[in-house]
Amino acid sequence: MVTADALHAQREHATFLVTQKSAHYILTVKNNQPSLYAQLKALPWRQVPIAWDARNKGHGRAEWRTLKLTAVAAGIAFPHAAQAIQIRRRRKPLSGTKKCSTGTSYAVTSLAAHQATPAQVAGWIRGHWGIEALHHIRDVTFGEDASQIRTGTGPQVMAALRNLGIAILKPGGYPSIAAACRYHARDATRVLATLGISPACPDQGRGPGRLAFTGSRSPGPGVASGRWGRSSAPVIQGPWRVRCAPPTAPQSRTSGWEPVLRSSCCMERGSCRGI
Repeated sequence: MVTADALHAQREHATFLVTQKSAHYILTVKNNQPSLYAQLKALPWRQVPIAWDARNKGHGRAEWRTLKLTAVAAGIAFPHAAQAIQIRRRRKPLSGTKKCSTGTSYAVTSLAAHQATPAQVAGWIRGHWGIEALHHIRDVTFGEDASQIRTGTGPQVMAALRNLGIAILKPGGYPSIAAACRYHARDATRVLATLGISPACPDQGRGPGRLAFTGSRSPGPGVASGRWGRSSAPVIQGPWRVRCAPPTAPQSRTSGWEPVLRSSCCMERGSCRGI
């Protein structure tokens, strides 16, 4: 069984699935197939009984979903289509401050009535919506549709990285992936905390705590001037921060230690390197 959105509601795709892959399909139909959409919408759905329905509460709303299935004696203008499907969703906010909303969508399937129950068809459609939710995050939050990376395997690599980010942030209990991205963008050390990595620098055996450098960059390349100070949190008062303090460096000397950008953090003992 293959489920797909309206982008794949193409005659060539349906023929390929049935004739070459011996598979069945459920394809959502929208206005990208105007003739087929008009035929499905014009069917006498009021005379078709509800084959399956479900009521759920969640995300601040109550939802009632109904599904109708019907075969068309004259045939459906789509390759190997055996039944037409109507899905209607009625949503009512639990707060009661907004009006109810109703949405209707249509689909076609190669399954005949004896090959699958309405509950099975509804389960396959509902499962596809879960996939669409992932793609919605990738498209809207991570701007995948606007990405200009199209060379070689670049798109596949970026898609894998986006999926990895979603998989890491999902269990964090954030209101949304977008909120999680904003939270981590404010402080780079939060990324390490989410991954279970401590951003604290080893303190060369002098007790816990992070060492922050306050000062400005000197005219010499790679040399910073300023002072060292201990803090229990990554507090930065100047434009530069180093990874960790040398164990024997005087308060006024930091030569030989390269500054790194504000967003970097210490993860190693020993000399620092700029990134």
